Amino acid sequence: TASLLMALTLQGTSAVAEEGPEQGVEQSRLAAADKNVRLRTTLPETERAISIAFAEYGRKDVAFVSGEFGLKTFDVTDVDQPRLLDHLTKQEMALPGDDPEQRFWENEDINVDPKRKLAFLAREVNSFGRALPGDRPTGNYIVSAVDPADLKILTFHRQNTGHTSTCVNDCQYLWTAGRDRSVDNTGRIFVTDLRDPRNPKELPVSVDVRGVG
Repeated sequence: TASLLMALTLQGTSAVAEEGPEQGVEQSRLAAADKNVRLRTTLPETERAISIAFAEYGRKDVAFVSGEFGLKTFDVTDVDQPRLLDHLTKQEMALPGDDPEQRFWENEDINVDPKRKLAFLAREVNSFGRALPGDRPTGNYIVSAVDPADLKILTFHRQNTGHTSTCVNDCQYLWTAGRDRSVDNTGRIFVTDLRDPRNPKELPVSVDVRGVG
């Protein structure tokens, strides 16, 4: 995974074609953090990508790329020749009342359960063009990636926040942070029980991030 992180970049986000020592090889827009890091290739059709994660499937390495377009999976076992496996489109993720032509937003930190092969995507208030005074659902999409070439939404778990979600305790629980839209509006991390991924349950406990006390 570490080697993949160093070798791959997302097309249209952090690399640009330039003339350099190696003609025809894309060069990074940003100065490398380490002189030994070099760009190997880019993942195709990932413009407007936001976050990336990796999972192992036997001897196969799979990249999960989340963006305004939804979720894409790539076989990156051969780093130099990544291959698209599936695309869970934003149209498939749209809820009743959404404008499916608008962007999915934003899921800055996609997490993948490496054992059960689940992906978690957090949804923010302004996804799919939602605006006040209308309803603006937030929460998490739970996606089955048992077959990374056939992504399936198990459920959308609505919560009073949605920005970033992080696996806790082997992805048995999910911590979701963002604007607290609950009545209490205390500023907290919401905790979800994911032991049954088809029926996630928000727990009454939460993580207070106000630094009070």
